[in-house]
Amino acid sequence: MQSSFAGVKAPVTVYATKLYRCNSTNRFKTTITGVHQAKSADMPPTNKVTDPEDAETTRKSVCPRISLVPVRYTKVVHFVRHGQGFHNVAGHINHDNYKLWDYADAHLTELGWQQAEQLGACPPSQHSRGPRLPAPSKTKRCACITHHLPPPAPSSPFHLDYAPTCPALPRPGRHVVATRLPVDLVVVAPLQRALETAVAAFGGLHQRADHGNGNGGGDADGVDGTDGAAAAPLLMAAQEGLEGKRVERRAVSSRGCPPFIAQELCREHIGVHPCDRRSEVSAYKERFPAVDFSLVQPDEDALWSAEHRESKDEIRRRGLAFLKWLAARPERHIAVVSHSSFLHFTLSCFGQGAAEAVQGEMHKWYDNCEMRSLVLSDDSEEAAAAMAAGGTADEWHFAGGLHATGRPH
Repeated sequence: MQSSFAGVKAPVTVYATKLYRCNSTNRFKTTITGVHQAKSADMPPTNKVTDPEDAETTRKSVCPRISLVPVRYTKVVHFVRHGQGFHNVAGHINHDNYKLWDYADAHLTELGWQQAEQLGACPPSQHSRGPRLPAPSKTKRCACITHHLPPPAPSSPFHLDYAPTCPALPRPGRHVVATRLPVDLVVVAPLQRALETAVAAFGGLHQRADHGNGNGGGDADGVDGTDGAAAAPLLMAAQEGLEGKRVERRAVSSRGCPPFIAQELCREHIGVHPCDRRSEVSAYKERFPAVDFSLVQPDEDALWSAEHRESKDEIRRRGLAFLKWLAARPERHIAVVSHSSFLHFTLSCFGQGAAEAVQGEMHKWYDNCEMRSLVLSDDSEEAAAAMAAGGTADEWHFAGGLHATGRPH
């Protein structure tokens, strides 16, 4: 038997039955002993729409701004601008100060470090001679300090969290911690202020005060208050203070942290301003040993020029190339620590025609250490091929039909 609707033949469900006599009623009854589905030979493939133009026209007339994309072709990106740098302070006094070599590859100010720590998962570092942190529990590790915690979200192996009673958490609580932000990967622009912000916001436990320059000594694993597991590489070596240039800071461990990778595509407006000229990669590797700098080449900054400053169009094209790179990565929850001009001009490519409030959220200039979270989706053939090649699957997908019963099909 076949059923049809609007002239299209549908799959036929065939039931195998057995006839038997009911003793109590002396009547014959049937019971289903098996089931399978037969597909009509002229049934169109289930992954194709027979009238795509009509369907698209209807959608545009009813809800033109709504889009649906399978979840595995999306990711949540937390865009963060760096904390206040010394160049920001000077530039607010006089914009021409951005052209001074005194602020080349500027570091965070004390306020900038405080902003990043309030955003992040780390306890405050205080300075290298500050008070030691409370010893953590040995029951559950997180990206900052260990306590009795619920398990992380299945999609993210790095769930940044504190227990509600954590004594190291001041009030108000740090944002990454308080919101239980899942982060699979931290992408950071290769400039000092962005790297320092990323470390403070998404880094691990601060090293001991007697850990010297952060490259030896201290506890067995180099982390204050932890037990003797193998030493984790430093996310950031200790930093000595220099008046008007940089702030004294303890070393920071990479223990419990998501991976960090530096990417030149998301660096600040390139050219003319020395504050936007990066240092040598070799110097960054020495200061941030656990950060992956393999995408930042060559050692010297070959992109920065004292004569040419990028146009808006050049920044936007670089930003779009960065988003394509981001979309092709397997991670689903990504933090990007970058810069104001880059974020503004990149995000201004999107949201045109959206509600004014939505455009405001996307297009307004970032404050220091502001974080906004957006959903990035790519349903192109290129993205589908990348997902297939990487083996990325929808972890929530459940195959219905006979797949659900384990019966042969």
